[in-house]
Amino acid sequence: MQNRRKFIQGTAVATAAASTVPVAAMAESAVNNVGTRCIGQLSHADFAGLLNQTFRVRGEAGLGARVKLVEADSVKRIKDDHTGTEFESYDLVFSTPTGSDLPQGNYTLEHGRLGTLNAFVVPWNTERSDEGRPAVISVTRKV
Repeated sequence: MQNRRKFIQGTAVATAAASTVPVAAMAESAVNNVGTRCIGQLSHADFAGLLNQTFRVRGEAGLGARVKLVEADSVKRIKDDHTGTEFESYDLVFSTPTGSDLPQGNYTLEHGRLGTLNAFVVPWNTERSDEGRPAVISVTRKV
């Protein structure tokens, strides 16, 4: 019950904050208080050169695995008609080891060159392959 209460309190605060702060401002927060960067601070080019490299992922519940970046989808440009602000959007696809499917949620990714990153991971599809189920991170960032 205590965990549920903390979750509800935390999401209420996050929802209130999100409703008062534009998405672009949240994406621009580069570093949190422990030196972990938001994945939205990195460009497509930062990941395109890392194809087939391994990242270590850790979840909130202590889940951990090594995943391989197998695709950095092409960049799509988005323009906010109201403000004129331009964003780029791209997907990162990771393969997971067999038996190490990552449930949807917040994760910390670690890579030797990029450091530690916060990201929200979504399982790509429900079909399993010999390499496990792919996981996707969709990134939108202000340009």
